[in-house]
Amino acid sequence: MSLPQILRAASRSLVRTPSFALTVALILALGLGLSIAVFAVAAALLLRRLPVANQDRLIALWGEMRDHSLDNVPLRFNDARALARQRTTLQSVALFAYEGSWPVTLRDDQRFLRLRRSLVSGNYFDVLGAQPVLGRALRPSDDVVGAAPLAVLSYKAWRGSFGGTQAIVGHRLTLEETGVNCAVAGWRAHRYASRAERGARQIITRRSSRSIRVSGSNRISQGER
Repeated sequence: MSLPQILRAASRSLVRTPSFALTVALILALGLGLSIAVFAVAAALLLRRLPVANQDRLIALWGEMRDHSLDNVPLRFNDARALARQRTTLQSVALFAYEGSWPVTLRDDQRFLRLRRSLVSGNYFDVLGAQPVLGRALRPSDDVVGAAPLAVLSYKAWRGSFGGTQAIVGHRLTLEETGVNCAVAGWRAHRYASRAERGARQIITRRSSRSIRVSGSNRISQGER
């Protein structure tokens, strides 16, 4: 029997049993959709490189309970600071708030904005090798008691919430929940937006004393690889 004959026979069989045909169609649709979803996740996590410099030398550290009952525990701020000071294998250590990007309300003169904020240490951009296109990134000198609050905008926030104006550097924003007034230090290039935030408008500020649940992003020294 030739292929066309097989196809005609299969078609007649499906027409005679519509419920079976519908079941087959649903199974094929679900299988195809699942395959596409799995490939999209695998491509995002395994195939595409992260938008940072020297990805192969970048690691993330988390804590673990002493009795091993729970892993992936955020480090306390003092522990993370001690790790950064006493490092031997790690070339440099940056910190970011455990909760990641969190929605906050900011006041820009007479209007209110809803952006996602991430709290990071002053050397965060240096460790990742990502520098703003306009203005400057946060520096270690910004991450000390008494330093003026600063923020770095994502590309999405700069374009969508501030119209892509070049005059954004030095512009002042107020965090509604705390009343803290911070100045915009710069904005990042679109290619440095993380996959998690590419669809979001984000503001990155230096960490505060309230944010003690942190984890470390660490770069392995070249001689220790």
